[in-house]
Amino acid sequence: MGFLLLIPLLTVRAHKYYEPRTNDYVDTLTGVKIIWQEIQFPTKWLYGPISATYSFIEEREKNRFVPIILKAMRKYPAAVLKKNLKRIYLVGYLSFYGVKFGGTNSNDCLYLCNEGSHRGYTDFYLEQIFHHEFSSILLRNYPQYFQKEEWIKYTKHEFQEGATGVDAIKNGTNKTEFDEELCHKGILYQYALSTLENDFNSYAENIFCPTKEFWKVVEQYPNVRQKLYLIIDFYHEINKEFDMNYFLRFKHGYFD
Repeated sequence: MGFLLLIPLLTVRAHKYYEPRTNDYVDTLTGVKIIWQEIQFPTKWLYGPISATYSFIEEREKNRFVPIILKAMRKYPAAVLKKNLKRIYLVGYLSFYGVKFGGTNSNDCLYLCNEGSHRGYTDFYLEQIFHHEFSSILLRNYPQYFQKEEWIKYTKHEFQEGATGVDAIKNGTNKTEFDEELCHKGILYQYALSTLENDFNSYAENIFCPTKEFWKVVEQYPNVRQKLYLIIDFYHEINKEFDMNYFLRFKHGYFD
């Protein structure tokens, strides 16, 4: 089944201009602070077994990263960001439990990593990480809008109780390339097998910043298509601007 785009260009504005600066940045539209000078973790993250460590982001990578974040933020109504996101911390690397992560979240904060495009932190990857992590905050804040039983119905995989993304990274089962066998089961890629939340995140990052393959996968695999409808319903309950046509604009590149 194909999707027909019925309405014109996205009305929200992309943030095209960012002046490099040494001090932290406050987004004037939402009040969200983007911070790279003084990184603050929840106290419990500083001790075992979490033992959080990080490095400061390099200046040139910070200057590349901030406009990417602002672009990603403009894909959400300002009210959604104002209510659910207060601070974004930018770091070089980030480690928990002795393993590196691309990002994480806590309450109303995001922690996003960037060690340079030469290490795989491309512009595209960095934007997807924003959507991936922010979707966890929204899932936590609006559980009443998530149709969990329906989601599981179209997920032909049983998530192991107590499993985490940490386990997947340690075991080397954290690939993020689309997998045909998994797509039949409603799972986009290997890392999404780790937890239901990571499965949800994998859809969120692709409806806001889709890979070239994503919408082909949606059309080809019924379980993926049904889960797409469910996640769009979730976002639609948060804000009525989020409907199918809203996300189809990103598919057709009408945001940039």
